[in-house]
This record gives sequence, C-alpha cells and structure tokens, in this order.
Amino acid sequence: MVDDQISVAEREKKMRRWEAANAEKGNTEAIIAAGERELSDLNHAMDEAMDDLALLVEDYGRVSLAGSFSKHVEKAIRLLKERHTDMGKNKVSKAQLNNMQDGLDVMGRKLEVLIEAEERGHKGM
Repeated sequence: MVDDQISVAEREKKMRRWEAANAEKGNTEAIIAAGERELSDLNHAMDEAMDDLALLVEDYGRVSLAGSFSKHVEKAIRLLKERHTDMGKNKVSKAQLNNMQDGLDVMGRKLEVLIEAEERGHKGM
C-alpha cells in the first residue's frame, strides 16, 4: 500500500512535469512562429526597399545628367513618405514612426537648401 502511494505520487509528479514541458513547448513554438512572421515581413520590406532603390538609382542617372539633383531628392522624399504611410498602416511602434518622420523632416530641410543652391547657381550662369 505504501508502495502504491509512492508510485501514485511519483506518477502525479511525472505528469505535472510532462504537462509543464508541453506548455513550454507550445510557448516556444508560438515564439518561433512569431519570429518567423516578423522575419518574413522584414524580408518583404527589404525587397520593396531594394526595388525602390533600383528605381532611385535609375532616376538618379537620368536626373544627374540633366543637372538637377533636387529632383532626385524630391523623389526619395516622396518614396519615404509612402513608406511612412505604410508603416503607420502596419502598426509599427510609435518610436519607429517618429524616427521616420524625423528623417523626413531633415531631408525636407536639406531639399530646401539644395533648391536654393540650384537657384543661385542658375542665376549665376
């Protein structure tokens, strides 16, 4: 009888360990699945960014031959604004959106300086 109580207690202990291990396995699988989704989203975003970059390089080649660098910067800003909008729709963190907006603000100020410099350059010709 004492041996039966020990084996019942031992079985219950083993059963609790098994249940805990199963619960941990489920949590681990959920974490892995979430990580894989994030990785897939990042890969997709990177593919889109590479496509955008290729278009920018192509446009840069045309624009640089025309002598107007500001057009290239304007297009880059427009693409970044589109990316900012997409990020907002994809519910990225507020910090990421703020960083993107700060970058857009800086590029906008640089564009203004560039346009002023180009205008002065055209007046001097």
